[in-house]
Amino acid sequence: MSELHHPDRQPDLIQQIEHGVRYLMNTYKACGHIPLGVISPTLKQYVHLGDAMSMTDNQIYHISKDMIPTPRYRRGEMDDRWVFTDYNPVLQYQAIQAFAAASRSLAGYNPSLSVECIRTAKALWNDVHQRRARNIGSTDNADKNEQEYLAAVELFLSTGSQDYRKIVTNRNRIKDNFERLGWSACRALQALNDSAFSVFLLQCARDYEQNLDAQLTANPFELPLSKERNVWGTGREILNFGMRYYYLHRRFPELFDTAPVHRALEYVLGRHPGSHISFVSGVGSYSVTTAYGVNRGDWSYIPGGVVSGTAIIESDLPELKQDWPYLWQQTQYTIEAAAFFIFCSLAHASLLP
Repeated sequence: MSELHHPDRQPDLIQQIEHGVRYLMNTYKACGHIPLGVISPTLKQYVHLGDAMSMTDNQIYHISKDMIPTPRYRRGEMDDRWVFTDYNPVLQYQAIQAFAAASRSLAGYNPSLSVECIRTAKALWNDVHQRRARNIGSTDNADKNEQEYLAAVELFLSTGSQDYRKIVTNRNRIKDNFERLGWSACRALQALNDSAFSVFLLQCARDYEQNLDAQLTANPFELPLSKERNVWGTGREILNFGMRYYYLHRRFPELFDTAPVHRALEYVLGRHPGSHISFVSGVGSYSVTTAYGVNRGDWSYIPGGVVSGTAIIESDLPELKQDWPYLWQQTQYTIEAAAFFIFCSLAHASLLP
């Protein structure tokens, strides 16, 4: 059990990791793989507004009364939650990353769970490759290859096993996608202890630095404001960039200075197109306080929640409907964005003189 905000002499951040790991592990045990997610089964529950505790009918579910295949909502006759059981290899690789990284964090706190994390990560790794060989759960190969690489790095860092070294040192894969993979390769350099690979990675970093400089000077915010995902706000991607850039700076400070890390944090706190509002609710003197969270019907907010942020609509129109809580693409909270914000905040503090 994980108890947060309780003086039990255990760090809440570690308990958050334990909480997430247990959830993922239970979904794996139930489905044999990591499913896409969990959702409310009825429109009435899906569009629910108000106290999240009232999203249940408080009745025990009986499978004998299940209304599938023509479900109708009746108390106790339909489970409160349904699981998307689709198999997606990208999700498996992302779960492997989570389990392998969590094993290192939990090693001194919950050794048995740490061991189970590594065991589960290895099992998922073997399973996803067996399924890929049979073309099960096929999806975009570029995305699969990216997530496979990131998973291999986490497994290598946690186990030191040479089973993952071949992928971690795959030069073609890194060279073709250094922007998304280079930061992760940098984290593995010390453990790899490979001078030739270090020279190769330095050259890739030099090439990327020249290309990145052109992106950063293309707008007054000096950040890579991509228009490829015009629907979603840019805040989460900018924080993700800040995280990746931090590791590039740590490995190659002569090529990558600290400024973009600071600018990524400043971006979500108000230095962005369209306005100067903070995307982090309750952080800053002027922040998004009408957000798309579970309490959106209250026109309220969750302190510390990070919204999607300003969307860059073609051709160059920045939009953030900050007084309207139902635009998920601009004011929706995501756990991923909050995690990136925490990381960039800590990175920013560590880089201050």
